[in-house]
Amino acid sequence: WMASFDTDEYLIPMGHHTSLKTVLEEAKNTNIFTFRSSRARLLYEMSHDVGGYREMMDNVTYLEAYNCDSSSSPKPEWAERARKQIYRADYVPYHYVHYSTVTQGLMQTFSETTKSSWNRYWHDATERVSNEITEATMLHTKSTLKEQTARWKTRCHYQFEKKWRGCSVGFAWPHSVEDPSNNHVPDSGMEYNCFPNEKVSSYWMDKLKERLKHKGRTTAVKVT
Repeated sequence: WMASFDTDEYLIPMGHHTSLKTVLEEAKNTNIFTFRSSRARLLYEMSHDVGGYREMMDNVTYLEAYNCDSSSSPKPEWAERARKQIYRADYVPYHYVHYSTVTQGLMQTFSETTKSSWNRYWHDATERVSNEITEATMLHTKSTLKEQTARWKTRCHYQFEKKWRGCSVGFAWPHSVEDPSNNHVPDSGMEYNCFPNEKVSSYWMDKLKERLKHKGRTTAVKVT
């Protein structure tokens, strides 16, 4: 298997999995494993006020600060536009960032296939999207610049008429369940807008802190 990911993209084994190795071992009839991507939001609780803006605290990791995906699981189809993939190197001769552009299946000639599988619009049956509940999901913790949080008290309020990006500060849906009848923090009126991953909070966060402690580091390194 081969893959290429950015340093702010976390692959999270889900379900009974505690390793990507077992996820891939159990992925039968699969040559290309796709992870949908949507941007995580900087959690309010993991940020502090900097002159009216919100900025990530220094004493937390990116996994903690951004454990609040803007999309619930499973992510919608539009989240495939920025997909990342793990693929079998002998099956994918050429891969470009988000897509397996050339595969062994694509290069098959008519004589090498069955007539029933030869279609004008070809689809690779061995390429599939990861099951985000039972296999693995991707958390994209792309940094939120403090300038992107301008006027957050107004833009994050549930009565604010949202424009495009809207609120860049994360207010987690309780228990990661969307409820239109209860869509904001009672005291502040801040609208819930993201979904924390419970397995990250209860399992993977401690594993990361363990490794950082072992390497003599307790906080994230922020790149500016």
